[in-house]
Amino acid sequence: MTVDPLVDFDQLVARTEGFSGADLQALLYNAHLDVIHSSVAQMPLTTSISNQVDDKPINYITFGNAPNQPALSKAEEAALQRRVSSR
Repeated sequence: MTVDPLVDFDQLVARTEGFSGADLQALLYNAHLDVIHSSVAQMPLTTSISNQVDDKPINYITFGNAPNQPALSKAEEAALQRRVSSR
């Protein structure tokens, strides 16, 4: 991985002087979230997921689950249906 040549490390050091490791981690995490939020905001709005995916569920069988394993939540089931439907 390379860093863009326009990055001014001296300026970064000056602006973050006195920051702890946790402060720097939080700074990077928040910058990461800002990029994600701006990317999501630029995505075109589409119809709801239920309209994009055929409402008819796909039947499947899971293997290797323990008999006492809890059932999938509604969110987990929906995510699994989306993964299977997109193939």
